[in-house]
Amino acid sequence: MKRSRLLFTLLLCALLLMATCLPSLAAAKGHAVYRALNSVGGSFFGHGGVVSAVSGGTPTYVIHAPGSNESPYTVTEVTLSTFKGDGLDYYSAYYMPGYSSSVYAKILNYARQLDDYDVPYIFVNQMTCNLTGGLGTIEVEDITKIRCDGVIEYCYERAGIELLGRFANNAYYWNISDKVHYIWHMSSDHSPQTQRALMTPS
Repeated sequence: MKRSRLLFTLLLCALLLMATCLPSLAAAKGHAVYRALNSVGGSFFGHGGVVSAVSGGTPTYVIHAPGSNESPYTVTEVTLSTFKGDGLDYYSAYYMPGYSSSVYAKILNYARQLDDYDVPYIFVNQMTCNLTGGLGTIEVEDITKIRCDGVIEYCYERAGIELLGRFANNAYYWNISDKVHYIWHMSSDHSPQTQRALMTPS
């Protein structure tokens, strides 16, 4: 009897451990989605957006910055099919474990604001903005242009989830929505591909 209880306890502990280690099996609002940039087989940079609607754990709508070769050239909400494009490799949805649904709701809220403000696309940097008023937070209305991974970077880091950053001057600057940290996101090693590598498949 004691042996069977011990085996049951060990099995239960193993199942609980697996449950905490396994990634989510369903995408949710606020998760990120990624695809190849412009070719089958992937590309160095890739393309990303924020999930704005789901059905049965599958993304149905995405908010993204389409790019200079795709109309309307500003942050916009599209169907997943439109986001995927024709014949491009789709890498699925990703998220950062350990954060509540309320944090992901904040992420989606910031993405919707970028859409509402019709923020234009930029290729070179993750985003550009008007830095006025000293220190503090970069509000959505301060952003003048943004790249696809910049949409994800801004929304996630504004909600408190660290993605990419840079160590400099004996400090780590990770929050692109912070006026002091922002300038350290203007680097070619910041891309949808490097961003996605930090996240967990949904």
